Amino acid sequence: MKHSVLISAAIMIFALMSQFPAFAEYGWMLGCVGQIGYIRIPEAQTGIHDGDFVNMNGTNYRIKKNAFIFQSKGLPLVNSEVTLNVDIDMVESREIPDVVNHYDMESLDLIYNKADKTATTPDYSKEHGITLGCGFRIRILGYQSFPVKGGDALFALIQVITDEKISPKE
Repeated sequence: MKHSVLISAAIMIFALMSQFPAFAEYGWMLGCVGQIGYIRIPEAQTGIHDGDFVNMNGTNYRIKKNAFIFQSKGLPLVNSEVTLNVDIDMVESREIPDVVNHYDMESLDLIYNKADKTATTPDYSKEHGITLGCGFRIRILGYQSFPVKGGDALFALIQVITDEKISPKE
């Protein structure tokens, strides 16, 4: 009897410990529907770059689809539902100071690839919080700007509506 209790306890401990890595992975492993948090809005998403190209030092760069975190360009209206186009981290309000201190305006800019003349944003997943996957549907609850070194960073307060992950689009 004592032996079977030890085996059962070992199996339970193994099962519990094998679940912990999921907390740092994708929200779909946690069932994050209904959760509320902040996501950073890249400059490209705000519509500051008109059209599909941006000119940098006299060279036109095509803005890749993965530079836009939503499947449509521009900022969605408050209370609208949108689909994520990329994997991105959602953080709690208490994590905002750490996230903001992590960025400076240079790291928020588009990354320019001279070889294929494309522009994209840095990978914003796996930095902080829970990673929401491409294809997740979210509701925009509001926007807030936070100061970072050299400027401001825009964040959206969101609620996760569905957590069905799909492959990101290039």
